[in-house]
Amino acid sequence: MNITQSIGFIGAGKVGCSIGKYLQQHGFPISGYYSRTKESALAAAQFTHSSCYLSLEMLIKASDTLFIATGDDMISSLWDRIVSIANPQQLLHSKIFCHFSGSLSSDVFSPLYGICPASIHPLLAFPDKFHSWEALSDAFFTIEGTETSIAYFSQMFQKTGNDFSIISADKKSHYHTAASLVSNHVVALLDIGLSLLMDCGFSKDNAYKACIPLIKKNVENVLSYDTQSALTGPIERNDIETVKKHLESLDRETAKLYCLLGKRQLELAAKKHPETDFSMIKTMLANV
Repeated sequence: MNITQSIGFIGAGKVGCSIGKYLQQHGFPISGYYSRTKESALAAAQFTHSSCYLSLEMLIKASDTLFIATGDDMISSLWDRIVSIANPQQLLHSKIFCHFSGSLSSDVFSPLYGICPASIHPLLAFPDKFHSWEALSDAFFTIEGTETSIAYFSQMFQKTGNDFSIISADKKSHYHTAASLVSNHVVALLDIGLSLLMDCGFSKDNAYKACIPLIKKNVENVLSYDTQSALTGPIERNDIETVKKHLESLDRETAKLYCLLGKRQLELAAKKHPETDFSMIKTMLANV
């Protein structure tokens, strides 16, 4: 399928605006935007030098590829609305329909009227509607869908220069869980650690300042080497007394989290130091 086909966006929020601008900057023809409000569709259209559509049907007619850039819980109902439009066979045939959900697969689109369903997902946060596109050059994408849509998006990302991986529909939830763990869950874990420093008398500013080099260096080491090589700390050193003191200092819920993550650290430590007996720490982590 030709990657010069026109691309329309249903939804004009942060993701829709950002990806539309990014593709427009790489020479892809953007037909325009349809949104719940004329104002948001118009702003996105102006931002991407495309058109604002007041009718969902008109946007579909003007586009060969349709990106649904809405919240996950709206995709299914929006698809039902699309297939209820008059003459769907003529309107939808051979078009690519794609959403950006990390957890949902292209199965949300019923295989009707010869459409080519797909889902793509950028491993990137979109904090801003009109500037997040600038970070997309470094984003890693996943592609899932039919052979035709996979070929289309593979060509697209080859042109933009983005790395990508093709995954199967039954792995989407597993994939999105992984993405959440390395992003959102890390934020929650950092919040716990920073709160503990503030419990020790650190001001909020000093707690953050103190952790900057520690957090940055850990992330850099993981990305430069791997998780096993980057592992340091009392569990990796088999420092039994320090781990005991850690557990004694924590409330029960936080201690449970410490032990859960500690067990994973222990697995990495055992691979890194196969000659070391970690049995005492293993017992401590199992008994909380």
